[in-house]
Amino acid sequence: MILVLLIVVVIGASIESWYLTSQEMMDGRGMGQMMGAMSQASLVWLVIVGSIVGIVGLLAYYVTFPEIKSPPDQPKASGSYDVVLRFLKEDEKKVVEFLRNSGNESLQKDIVKDTGFSKIKTHRILARLAERGLISAQRQGKTNRVRLLLQ
Repeated sequence: MILVLLIVVVIGASIESWYLTSQEMMDGRGMGQMMGAMSQASLVWLVIVGSIVGIVGLLAYYVTFPEIKSPPDQPKASGSYDVVLRFLKEDEKKVVEFLRNSGNESLQKDIVKDTGFSKIKTHRILARLAERGLISAQRQGKTNRVRLLLQ
């Protein structure tokens, strides 16, 4: 994330300095005057653009990939599997049935492969199921180990 922010800031500063250089060349200023004006204006724009891009980037990341919250130690899901299944959306049912058929536990990347959903859609489905206490998710490497809490 920091690397992306740094690249964007450098590109923004380069565009800004190119613009200032072309403007000052048209005005007929000398090189010494150009360098003084560029460094002051570039620094201000660098701070402003960098801050805005950083904030927008962080917000976009947290909106796109919210953390999957696992329920407390005691599972909320109680009752029959069939009863709970009636209240789920079709995509949620597909994930729950996949987990049930794979021994109530699977890696998130395997759920993506089997269901055909995108990584983001799968993540959002799992987040909804975890909020309801139907699954738990634990980080395992670059993916999550997902466990079905229904009996």
